Amino acid sequence: MEANNNIKIFKQNIDLYWRTIAVYGAILIIYSLLVGTWEEGVLSLKIKDPISILLIIILSVSIGTLISRYYRQKSIIFEDGSITFSYRYGSKTFQLRDIEFIKFTKEKIYKTRRKYSVVKIKFTNHKRLLRIRPSAFENSDELSSLLQNLR
Repeated sequence: MEANNNIKIFKQNIDLYWRTIAVYGAILIIYSLLVGTWEEGVLSLKIKDPISILLIIILSVSIGTLISRYYRQKSIIFEDGSITFSYRYGSKTFQLRDIEFIKFTKEKIYKTRRKYSVVKIKFTNHKRLLRIRPSAFENSDELSSLLQNLR
């Protein structure tokens, strides 16, 4: 997303959580209708079924995560000479001239087979590496190319 010619804003992507909620919600409804029974014109659903409970837990966790991510409103803002990591109630700005190195790596997350690209940035005035996963933000290709150009 581009606000001005010199300012680029990348907001955290939360589409995955909407899709998860929609898919598991539909599965829960379909499963409840298939397992439920019709008695005298009234549909009784079995909510205490183990599969229903599992689907409800998955839905609850997804809704909680969606609300949390939406509430935090993480974003990365690139300006002329600085990069800002913004949250709902604060932000941290680093100057581009203070970058020691930018490293592109691939990491496994939660011991899965799938590897995610991660960008590690080291600033002179910051002790720890900043880790950015471009796929977690909108316009991930543009964010990756912008970080590649900064490198």
